[in-house]
Amino acid sequence: STSGNAIQAMATGNRAAGNILSVSGTNIATGANIGTAGGMTNVQTGGDRILAANASFTVQNAQSTLGNIQASQLDSPTAPSTAAMIVTGVSGDLTNSTVVSQANTSTAQVTANSAVSGVNIAANDLATTSGVQNYQDNTAGVSALIGLAGTPGTPGTSGTPEAPFTYTATGSGLVGISSGGDTTVTAGDLTLSSASLTPDQIAFLTSNGWTDAGGFLVASATILGTVPTTDFIVLETGDPVSFDTAIPAIPGDPATAGTPNQGGVTIALGADITASRVAVDGNSTAGSVIGNNAANGLMISATTIADGSLLATSTALDAGIDGATADHSLSNFQRAGGPSLESTVFGSFGIDGADGALVTDATLSVSDNSQSATSIASTADNSVSLTGNTITAGSALASVQEGYSPVLANTDADLFVPAGVSGSTVELSGNTNGALAVNNDVTNRLTVSGTNVSLGATDAANLALGTGDAMATGDHVLANDQEAYAAVQSNATTRIFNDDGILENDTGIANSSVTIANNRTSAEGSGNRAVNTMAIEGSAVLDASAGLANRQQNFASVNVNATTSASLNMTGAAAGGVPAANGSTATISDNSTTALARGNTASNALDVTAGSGYADGVAGSAGSSLGGSQTVTAEAAVLNGQTNNSVVSASSSGATYQMALNSGASNPGLLNSAFAVSGNMVVAEAYGNTATNRLTMTSLNANTPTAAVGNSQINNGNVMAMTTSVTFGMNAGLGGIAGSTLQTTGNQISATAVGNSAVSAITGR
Repeated sequence: STSGNAIQAMATGNRAAGNILSVSGTNIATGANIGTAGGMTNVQTGGDRILAANASFTVQNAQSTLGNIQASQLDSPTAPSTAAMIVTGVSGDLTNSTVVSQANTSTAQVTANSAVSGVNIAANDLATTSGVQNYQDNTAGVSALIGLAGTPGTPGTSGTPEAPFTYTATGSGLVGISSGGDTTVTAGDLTLSSASLTPDQIAFLTSNGWTDAGGFLVASATILGTVPTTDFIVLETGDPVSFDTAIPAIPGDPATAGTPNQGGVTIALGADITASRVAVDGNSTAGSVIGNNAANGLMISATTIADGSLLATSTALDAGIDGATADHSLSNFQRAGGPSLESTVFGSFGIDGADGALVTDATLSVSDNSQSATSIASTADNSVSLTGNTITAGSALASVQEGYSPVLANTDADLFVPAGVSGSTVELSGNTNGALAVNNDVTNRLTVSGTNVSLGATDAANLALGTGDAMATGDHVLANDQEAYAAVQSNATTRIFNDDGILENDTGIANSSVTIANNRTSAEGSGNRAVNTMAIEGSAVLDASAGLANRQQNFASVNVNATTSASLNMTGAAAGGVPAANGSTATISDNSTTALARGNTASNALDVTAGSGYADGVAGSAGSSLGGSQTVTAEAAVLNGQTNNSVVSASSSGATYQMALNSGASNPGLLNSAFAVSGNMVVAEAYGNTATNRLTMTSLNANTPTAAVGNSQINNGNVMAMTTSVTFGMNAGLGGIAGSTLQTTGNQISATAVGNSAVSAITGR
């Protein structure tokens, strides 16, 4: 067994793993601070970056990088020839044995800036302010490299057999020397009509002494050499004589095996396998690059959480401030502006059988392995939580991300196993190969949970999205702003095959089963993606406004490609009349290839809950305006604004799920067997903008607050989804079938391109 091993290459520019401020006490009260409790001011590209806070308890993190940061599993940074991998070699026969290579990991991971920041306050009575601020700026080139590409095999050619034919010529001026019954031609001319000849026959003759004279071929009679004297006499008199010749056979070029990718996990077998188990299962290979990575948390827990400042409202992303202003606030700013972020992964998971080896009463498995390449310019997980009995303090969460770095994720995987077996089980299933490339990625959560939540500082939440900013004001507010400017590329390629597919096999698939199922190839790319959730609960009375605003602008081209070649090729030996399959089953089923490209994608959810009832609010009707500047006003409000200004493309080209089964022309290719290619799927989906907006309230209580959801989406870029040259099927080829079934059913191909897609709902429960 070669199991549980780890190959690691890890690099980090800046890392702050424990920026945590924890405060506890019975009663905590501080002076009323007026100003930016957690606000981030003067954060701008190309200028000074200043973190500013005027709160009693604050954690601030600032990080920046330059240069190049790389994690590599290759032997050379400039001209690599060897990659790290796990290989188990077995020489000689394998009998009544088990060889496994499982639970191995191979990782190349790079993070330019990484931080975990938080403020945790626990008390009985609390009247204070707190803030968490994160600022990260990556201008370094970031790359992770695993494995090297293999070389492709060639399919070979069938060649052409010998092609006999007859031509008729006439002679003139013939001179010859006779001896016995033969005459050697020494002079003269020959002529024949080319009207009845094929182009191949004409080409053959002209390459052997004849000249094309336009409808006729002419040659010196000496090319005849020695002929029967009777034929010479006929030619000498000018009468025609027929001659037999043949275009020689042209041998075909045999198929050649390629070499699989370097990297990953393989077992190499040297001889026959009998009554044994060989498995390459549950291994993983992962390359990951992240420009900025942040986990920011603000957790307040007390019986009473009182207003700790003189702030009239909570504000997220105020004009000129990429931050938040509130009693308790969290702000996140991330920028990626380096040359590029690249994760490139090549790998193989397989069992390499010896050529011509016999596999009998064995179990072979290459299953549940995973390979991935991930490249993200900026990612953040931001969380604000207020939990108490009586809550009269406000809260705000603001996140800003800007992406100026090209982002590339590329993964290429080979999966293989021998299939020429007898009395055996072959499984090549449950493997995954995925690529993910994203410019800006964020998860924002703001939760307020109490018995009585009644700040009531504002009658309504006000949300506004302009051409260059976003703003949210209210008692509890969340605002997210993302802009992507540099290209996003995501590619995933998978090859699944039996490594004895180019050989004549002495057993074929005999009294055995071969399964290639539930393998997944996926590629995903997005300019901006966000998950924003708010939950405001007063289990008795709720008297506080809440607002959630999301703004996303994508100027980056997003190109995503995914393809799979899954094949089972078997040729039974011509000698002895061995069929490709006898008394066996084989399936290629329920595999999938998916390509998903999105300019902007967001999930926005606001839950507002009151136990016994809502307070008697004084707000007027809810309102919204979705013109040049989008606004929404209500006691509970959600506003989403998205603009895509570039090409978004998803494609899958050349995907194949097929079998080729052959034997000698006089012998069945399939005998008493059942083969199926079914339930496989190739999908390409592209969206300029996509969003779900959900606002949920407790509907049966008194004084239900006003509620509004606004959604604005503008798509100015080409959105394309393509699935081309996709093949599902099988070919029994030479030998035909006898007593067998072939099935190709339930396979699907789809391509979907949508400029704008949104689902918005206000619901009660």
